[in-house]
Amino acid sequence: MSGRPILFAGAVPWNGLRQRHQALAAGLAGDGWDVTYLDPLQSGGWEARQRDMDCRLRTLSIRVPFRAAGFPGLQAMAVKFAMVHLAANGIRPTTTMLWVGEPSLSSFTRFPWRSIVYDRCDRHGVFPGQRRHPWLVHERQLYRHADLVLASSPLLAGEAAEEGAKAVHLVPNAADAHWLSPPPPKRPAGPPFMLVSAGAHYEWTDHAWLAALAKLPGVELHIAGPGRGQGWKELLASSGVTWHGILDHAALRELLDRCHIGLIPFRDDPLTAGVDPVKVYEYAARGLAVWSPRIESLRRHPLVTRTLTPDDAAGRLGEDGALAPLMLRPATWDDRLAVICRLLKEREGK
Repeated sequence: MSGRPILFAGAVPWNGLRQRHQALAAGLAGDGWDVTYLDPLQSGGWEARQRDMDCRLRTLSIRVPFRAAGFPGLQAMAVKFAMVHLAANGIRPTTTMLWVGEPSLSSFTRFPWRSIVYDRCDRHGVFPGQRRHPWLVHERQLYRHADLVLASSPLLAGEAAEEGAKAVHLVPNAADAHWLSPPPPKRPAGPPFMLVSAGAHYEWTDHAWLAALAKLPGVELHIAGPGRGQGWKELLASSGVTWHGILDHAALRELLDRCHIGLIPFRDDPLTAGVDPVKVYEYAARGLAVWSPRIESLRRHPLVTRTLTPDDAAGRLGEDGALAPLMLRPATWDDRLAVICRLLKEREGK
């Protein structure tokens, strides 16, 4: 690979899903950058595996003796081990842009990269089981060294600016363009009104809110995606709830096109306060109204139709579950990439 190289340190392993990290990495490759997408570090060995995805995009999976995201000093040693693998695979910091989507790799910034971008799309340190302090250490190091900080929500951007980050820009999430075509169909009139919640239903999910919606007269609740915990088990056991399992893109699109309202069932907590849900954009692309619990961050979201309690919902079903699909065109990753490429070109020109 030659030209304009980027080491793209992703927060998730490459699996081809067109969500934030992989969509942006692929888009940068399409714009002419030579992208090496680094999967999250693995531990317990010494190995590097490379896969060529196309002429300008390859993935790299690295295994090092240990990793310790919750202990920044030890993690810095793991990153030094990773740099040995990177050098063996042709990564030269002085000619390469470093793109960090996984803040536990903050120690990469100690090397002399051509430039550094930090893409902040979560409030790290408030996930279940995490301690806040180590992630503050990681992020503060990134803020000191990053030439450009992207943030997926206003709260994340504001926090970065308060910590002294340079050149902070709001770049929200988006839908992949294939969600927009073909246009969404008209739905059969309710009742029954078909509500759908798609995605991971983990600790940040308000299972009780979903269960209460499922109990409303004339409502069918459809669930797609994984979940865990007692609230999840009780939800799936509730009457009026259908769990479709984990669906591929085509099956999920077919389900969304049969439903009237898409749900973002977030609990009101420090983690969800900073999230810009990708599912909001995908629901909107298929013409769905979008409901969520009464959370301030979602109340201000331009694609969320309504934040409400289950008691409020009964009177809104007919209005928001209308026959005609909502024709709100959400932003796509191509739109976001155009903004990012402009920012990168401005940085290159300085």
